[in-house]
Amino acid sequence: MILKNIKIRQAKRNDIKSIESLTKYLMAIEEVDDVNKETQLILHHRILPTFNKKTDNKVVVAEIDKKIAGYVLVERLNKLAASMVYIVVGPEFQKIGVGKNLVKGAEDYLKKKKFKVLQATIHKDNKKSKKFHEKIGFEFFGFVMRHKIK
Repeated sequence: MILKNIKIRQAKRNDIKSIESLTKYLMAIEEVDDVNKETQLILHHRILPTFNKKTDNKVVVAEIDKKIAGYVLVERLNKLAASMVYIVVGPEFQKIGVGKNLVKGAEDYLKKKKFKVLQATIHKDNKKSKKFHEKIGFEFFGFVMRHKIK
């Protein structure tokens, strides 16, 4: 679905409060222990650095009627690949195509930068996210295992 009143664009500094609010929403859904602390870490270490012109990492936002409906954070993995680190759509804007439009906006940005692959890491039990990504053309490619360093 292509929404007529949606504007997909790179985030601007004046979008930070909306991005912060959406990040809190996402952290609550993911049931992190300290939503406020995790949100601030994400903002300071991942979101704010995207405003540096020298980085390929960017936040792409969806704006509907002058309100930020959602965002996606894309981060460079290597010369050809980038990752969608966070994608979040506000509850009032879900199921109307905002997420799909955000991914398309991220892909458009990455094409201009000559990237060839966009990947997303999702939790194995997140059926909603898995279904969304498969619906828009993502395919599983291997798997990731991790070990916490103690």
